Amino acid sequence: MLSERSFYLSHNPLDSANSFYPTTLFFKDLPLKLSVPRTMSSNFFPGVLPRYKRTLPQDYENLVESLLLSAQKQR
Repeated sequence: MLSERSFYLSHNPLDSANSFYPTTLFFKDLPLKLSVPRTMSSNFFPGVLPRYKRTLPQDYENLVESLLLSAQKQR
């Protein structure tokens, strides 16, 4: 999400970074606590997150599950 914000800011020089805000998405029954980067204008939103949702759609759930499994295998 940080690289997305950096890309956005490089193409919008009048805007600037403005910290993060906390949010929680639910993956099945597990809460995922996230710090989402924001900008001063509030025009930026990370493309990797579903907008206006607290639960992940099925395709996102599949992606998160495969990422968690691959991270666990690398240990």
